[in-house]
Amino acid sequence: MRAKGRTGWRRWTLRLAPWLGAVLLVWTAGRLLVHGLPAWLGPKLSPSSPVQRLPAGFDTVIIDPGHGGNDSGASARGLQEKRISLDLAHRLAAELRDLGFTVMLTREDDTYVSLPDRIKFAQAVPAAIFISLHCDYANHASAHGFEIYRAETKSAAVLAMVQTSAGSEPLAIAEAQLAGAIGNSLSAGLRCDHHEIRTANFFVLRNLDMPALLIECGFLTNPEDAKALADPAFRTKLAGAIARGIAFYHSSVSSPAVQEVITVGDHPGNAGAAL
Repeated sequence: MRAKGRTGWRRWTLRLAPWLGAVLLVWTAGRLLVHGLPAWLGPKLSPSSPVQRLPAGFDTVIIDPGHGGNDSGASARGLQEKRISLDLAHRLAAELRDLGFTVMLTREDDTYVSLPDRIKFAQAVPAAIFISLHCDYANHASAHGFEIYRAETKSAAVLAMVQTSAGSEPLAIAEAQLAGAIGNSLSAGLRCDHHEIRTANFFVLRNLDMPALLIECGFLTNPEDAKALADPAFRTKLAGAIARGIAFYHSSVSSPAVQEVITVGDHPGNAGAAL
């Protein structure tokens, strides 16, 4: 009797096995669709940092005239940094508009704008780059020439990538290329001395997740730089050289057709002279 019962149970088990296997297969597939592969079936992936894709075809340049209002900045040889930077900003704006860019200024006149407000203003503008204009000061009159700074590190946790016609690149590389284009244009157009591209943690640079530079447009404490910066004609030439550098960088990250339109002339030599 027991042998007959065991034989019957074995027969039913064999009949149910295919159905049980099918149910198990369906259940397993459903678990994989909902929860993904279990850890032991694949490599562990560390969570990636958020990536912000910035457009290459920027059409807006935000110009930031340094200081303003009760903040005069550097003063020497009868010149005030806040006034020189504002005049340069308006001249640069005119040059850039002639090249087809949209231009916005963080301050339009001799008013004080806090650094956080300048950042807030810039961050609200899509598809833009940021150029902050300043004049330098030194304890010795021999220091001369212009300096271009980009951020040493960014405060934002977001890893920004700039899209170009050839793909994408880190924001730091884009800033270095923009700085190089402006530096080459200044050297070529003004035959003036400049220092290597530098990095610093200036507030307006480290807190922006767009290509952002700070340009020191000469030393007010240097007699030749100060004389040049006091001349409206020179300030127009300086603004034009910065604008051409921006346009050249724009062409390098945009479509190849644009690259044929705007170029920077060859260096005429005499690069060691002061501004």
